Amino acid sequence: MYQTLKNLIVAVTITVLLYSCTMANSNSFKEPEFSNVNYTNMSIGDTLIFSPEYIANNNDLSADGINGRRVIFRDHELLARVTEGGSGRIYVNTCINQAGESVFVSIDQKNTTIKDKGTLSNALKMVAGYRFEKDTTANQYECGMIKLFLDINAFR
Repeated sequence: MYQTLKNLIVAVTITVLLYSCTMANSNSFKEPEFSNVNYTNMSIGDTLIFSPEYIANNNDLSADGINGRRVIFRDHELLARVTEGGSGRIYVNTCINQAGESVFVSIDQKNTTIKDKGTLSNALKMVAGYRFEKDTTANQYECGMIKLFLDINAFR
């Protein structure tokens, strides 16, 4: 009986370890829970923290992403919906945390040429779902701009 109990404990322990390793290496991400979604001003996140001044002063955009942190996950279904909206440019201000999660996104309406609210809404949702590389040595928040150049004739 003691041996059977010992074997059961070992089996359960191995199963838990294998499951936890699988989950740690999976590409599934939890969607961030945004406290403020404002489609009138085309922003998702806390506009009190992430004011235009904050974003301008904390803009760490490089050619590879925000402060060199590459995008490691994007929702291709939302990307397809955004590209259906026509040709043009969408500029999205975004701030990320050390874990690489988008914590704030807003449309830069001054530079954006697409005006369709549905397309802009999908672009906000898409960028809000982006995941960047983790960097535990980075600032608490890093901000930059995602530039989406859309050409519906590019694949014809």
